[in-house]
Amino acid sequence: MAFSARMITKRKNLMNNSKPVFSAIAAGHMSIDMYPDLTEITKEDFIRQFVPGRLVRVGPAVFSMGGSVSNTGLALNRFGVQTTYIAKIGQDYLGEIIQSILKSVDENALKNLIIDPNGATSYSVIIHPKGMDRIFLHNPGANNTFVSDDITPEMLRSASLFHFGYPPLMEKM
Repeated sequence: MAFSARMITKRKNLMNNSKPVFSAIAAGHMSIDMYPDLTEITKEDFIRQFVPGRLVRVGPAVFSMGGSVSNTGLALNRFGVQTTYIAKIGQDYLGEIIQSILKSVDENALKNLIIDPNGATSYSVIIHPKGMDRIFLHNPGANNTFVSDDITPEMLRSASLFHFGYPPLMEKM
């Protein structure tokens, strides 16, 4: 998509505005995504090497935020929109990674995260060898216990925009 001068000026004004133009809520599914570096593995190598009992060398892994809360919420935040994140994560190492990433973006990002002491944080492992479509290994974790009551009327009052993502991946939704 090409950006016009008017669109760029509008974006600059939004980004430079010290007070947010409006606020948003990104609620729903949140996870950690792990991408092992498979750039040296072709489609043919994948088919030949990825068999039970075999060790396959891959490159370093990259971890990033995943799920609609992260994807939509962090994008809105980059555009200067005050964003509230509402999601359920586990009280585990992956949950700590999510909290660390969100806190580095916005000090207030953690205030509406629900930390389930009995749940696991959702994660996906994305397998993407050259020349093939991606394969997703996914555990929905604590997202499966997210219910509509996890979003209170008080949370909704201040937002101009509400985005709820991936309800089909969330068992209780």
